[in-house]
Amino acid sequence: MKSSHVTIQNLSVINGNRYGIFIHGPERIESKAGISYTYDNASKWVDVVNVEAVGNRSTAIYINSLVGSVRNCKVYGNGKENGKWDQGGIGCYLCRDVVFEGNEVYDNGPKSGDADFEISTVPLKGSVTILRNFVHDCRQGCIQVGGDDPNQNMGDNSLIAYNIVSGFGTASDLPAGRCGIRFGGPYQNGPKGVGVYNNII
Repeated sequence: MKSSHVTIQNLSVINGNRYGIFIHGPERIESKAGISYTYDNASKWVDVVNVEAVGNRSTAIYINSLVGSVRNCKVYGNGKENGKWDQGGIGCYLCRDVVFEGNEVYDNGPKSGDADFEISTVPLKGSVTILRNFVHDCRQGCIQVGGDDPNQNMGDNSLIAYNIVSGFGTASDLPAGRCGIRFGGPYQNGPKGVGVYNNII
């Protein structure tokens, strides 16, 4: 599908075989078998509104769009198969200017081993806004703004505010990274200028 603006709203995505909702963005670049390619037919703006996602085998809502939002969604009980794909609630990779607001996200990921954060973002050359979400009973961590490349301004000037975060690191045998709110990445100079305020943890 190719469109400048796509809205997905008012539906339930239950017990999917992999991701509940997975959206490629036009700047998404992957390498498989040594070949890099982009998805030219992807949408530039995607809004996911009022979606319930439960029981999907991988991350429930995963977007790689340039601009958009995930709002007023309820996401729980996804990504329970250890070692299978991404295992979190809401994910955003190589996106920018995406708003996550008013969502309830909890209990995603396996009961033991590695899980992704409930809301996990790795922005590309820009920021994300994570606002007024209720994120609780997190298997590993609750909210993350990460960065893979120190030269790409990944996550700079993002905002994490007015969220309620409760209960994290509940899975057994967890690796490092269990926390309520995390911003950073594998590089010393990860996201800069991140605003974190008025959250309840």
